[in-house]
Amino acid sequence: MNPIKDLVSIITPVYNAQSTLKATLDGIVSQSYKDWELILVNDASTDDSKAIAEPYLKKDKRIQWIEMAQNSGAAKARNFAIDHARGQYLAFLDSDDAWDSNKLEKQLKFMRDNAYAFTFTAYRTTRGRIVKAPNVLSYKELITNNQIGCLTVIIDRRSTGDFLMADYRKGQDHLTWLMLMKRGIKAYGLNEVLATYTEGNTNSLSGNKIKSAKRQWFNYRKALGLGFFKSTLYFIKYVYYSLKKHGFKL
Repeated sequence: MNPIKDLVSIITPVYNAQSTLKATLDGIVSQSYKDWELILVNDASTDDSKAIAEPYLKKDKRIQWIEMAQNSGAAKARNFAIDHARGQYLAFLDSDDAWDSNKLEKQLKFMRDNAYAFTFTAYRTTRGRIVKAPNVLSYKELITNNQIGCLTVIIDRRSTGDFLMADYRKGQDHLTWLMLMKRGIKAYGLNEVLATYTEGNTNSLSGNKIKSAKRQWFNYRKALGLGFFKSTLYFIKYVYYSLKKHGFKL
């Protein structure tokens, strides 16, 4: 299918999001840029997520709700939505995050003015951190330090060609950006805060960092197929940037 020019397809997996989904939807329907479609993918939720979405589905024909047969994780849910997407642009937003009302308008202008195919922005977190957006990222810069918030990404697939998310339960967004960059595509950052990312419980941070480190090693060795020496070098840099990101003085 030839993507519809100027249409933004917003990809949003939904899993037990009844407490956050309304804020996510409010941020989308309030966008100053109006040429979008929202694909909500229910990943076998067991709560009242669909009941939260129902008023929006009835009121706005740009919003659709599709169902996964069973819980499959964010990567498969996003890919299911991408298969249904009709737009030139793909944007990603999880059901516990939110956009500012001018996010699409500002970012698309940034893309069109500069003929960029892959862009991301700065964002705030619910703990008050500001995550800045570097001007440009290449494969070598991104592989050791994922500075791209998935909730901020917009990709022009007329320029990049078709793609799907890497089919892994965790870290699939980072792997996907790296796979796109292997095609010679760079990611360009708009350093304006245009979205809000929901951070997890502070009590679980140390455990999450260990899990993230294990996942990163797996991604280097298995998903990206890197040799032991190169994986070790990248992993050391990854740990360095991860510690620095979380306030350790190195």
